[in-house]
Amino acid sequence: ACDAAPAYLSLGRVSDARALLTRQSAMARRLNLKQFLAWITLRRAELSSAEGDRTQACDLAAQALAEAKEIGDLVLEPTALFVRARNSVDNDQDCKAALHLCKERGLKALATSETATATPR
Repeated sequence: ACDAAPAYLSLGRVSDARALLTRQSAMARRLNLKQFLAWITLRRAELSSAEGDRTQACDLAAQALAEAKEIGDLVLEPTALFVRARNSVDNDQDCKAALHLCKERGLKALATSETATATPR
């Protein structure tokens, strides 16, 4: 599903990631899949980051964070914080909050993989 978008981005296939997210977003809206839409928002943040638009990436990550809190997605919330931290000049607070949530929720693998990439721009 929307986990294919990061794979496309890691391969430099930005247009494929964008097309996938557009198709999935239309389907998720039609079916009113709030959790899926929240993850798509986060993937759009990653897409914006890959395209060099860090402001848009931060805005979309913040939107995904709000959606995660609203729907109670325990993994999306810290993941959105890490994405926002990777795209922000002042990322310490987001990193600390994400690491705290990971520890609290037993998401050690997420904390380990994301901590290495959440460096200041």
